[in-house]
Amino acid sequence: RKLSSKVKLTFTSPLFWIVIVCFGITYLEFFTSSISFFLTRYCWNSPVEVFSGQYYRLFTALFLHLDIFHLSGNMLFLALLTWIISANITRFQYLMVLLFSGVFGNLLADTFITYLYKLDGHVWSFLTTIGYTYGAIGFSTAIMGLFSFYNNLFLFANARRFTKVKFKSGLLVFAVCSQILYTYQNLFDKSMVIHTIVPHIGGGLIGILLAFDLFYTDVIKE
Repeated sequence: RKLSSKVKLTFTSPLFWIVIVCFGITYLEFFTSSISFFLTRYCWNSPVEVFSGQYYRLFTALFLHLDIFHLSGNMLFLALLTWIISANITRFQYLMVLLFSGVFGNLLADTFITYLYKLDGHVWSFLTTIGYTYGAIGFSTAIMGLFSFYNNLFLFANARRFTKVKFKSGLLVFAVCSQILYTYQNLFDKSMVIHTIVPHIGGGLIGILLAFDLFYTDVIKE
C-alpha cells in the first residue's frame, strides 16, 4: 500500500510531469535535427514573432532549454521550491502560479524589449535589444514567479510555526543568495541581461502580484 500510494503520488505530481516533458523535449531536440530546427524556428519566445500574433510562444518557450546544464539547474531549483512550498498551496494554485508567471512574465519581458527596440537606442548602456529577434527560452521565468510568490508569503504562512520550519527557512535563504549571485554575475555579460534578467524580473513581478492576491483572498492553507 505504501509503495502504491507513493507511485500514485508521484504520477499525480505536477512537478513530475513538468520534469518529464522538459527532459523529453530536450532529448528530442539534441538527438533529432529536424525537431531541433522546428523548436528553434517556431517555439522560442521571440518578441518580434510574439507580437506578430504567435502568442503561443510565450508558453512553448518555457519547456525549451539551451543544454542539459541549463535544464538540470532549472529543474533542481524547481524541485527545491516545490518541496518548500507544497505544504502551503494546493496543486491547482501551484500550477496557476507557474503558468501565469511563465506566460505573463515572458509577455512583460517581450513588451519591455520591444519598447527598447522602438526607442532605437539604449536607455542605459547595459541594456540591449538582442532578444528582440533572437528570443529566449527556459522554465526559469515560471520558477522565478514561484520563487517571488513564496518569498512574499513565507513569513505570513509560517508565522505561527516558524520554529518548525527552520530547515526550509535556511534553504530559502540559500536560494535567495544564489539568485542574487546569479544576477550579479550576469550583469557582467551584456548579452545575458535581456536573455535572463528581464524574463526573470517579469516572472518575479507576476509572482508577487499572485502572492498578494492569494494571501488577501485568504486561500493559502495555514
